[in-house]
Amino acid sequence: MESSAAQRFIAMKLHRVSQLALIVLLIVIAAGCSHYKLGPTNGLAAGVKSIEIRYFKNEALEPRLVEVLDHSLKRGIQRDGTLWLETQDKADYIMTGEIISLNRMALSFDPGDTLTARDYQITLNAHVIVKERITGKIVVDRNVSGRTNIRIGSDQSSAERMAAPMAAETLAYNIVSSVVDGEF
Repeated sequence: MESSAAQRFIAMKLHRVSQLALIVLLIVIAAGCSHYKLGPTNGLAAGVKSIEIRYFKNEALEPRLVEVLDHSLKRGIQRDGTLWLETQDKADYIMTGEIISLNRMALSFDPGDTLTARDYQITLNAHVIVKERITGKIVVDRNVSGRTNIRIGSDQSSAERMAAPMAAETLAYNIVSSVVDGEF
């Protein structure tokens, strides 16, 4: 008789401990998600303000980067939804910029020939300016970069031509992130 009472007492204690553990777990999860913000992160309602993206200047001497970057920027703005993409000179903000450089850095070398690189990191650097259309006030003025890694096969120039658009995609993503997260 005493053993069944002891078993009930232990079961009741285990039930209370498991309830307490569940409550602590829920508090930890809630605290971990408390900094997450749903929707635009700059305080604006989605789609309230509009932006026009003008072609960037290309100082990198790599052909077709401007077109890839322009397409990627427009697609990124549309996907994000914080700003409305405008093309008719009616936008609240105007984005301009310049592709400054395209750099390549060797990451790994051929084991049989330590002078021959196998993998490179391609970095595309740009300077971005976003102005208010009416006042001309600059709201974003910063350098942004995008990177990608490539493995060089038998044709290094072809591999670099294929990697430059991927770096432009990453650059566009970083530009969109820095613009929409900025304080307007």
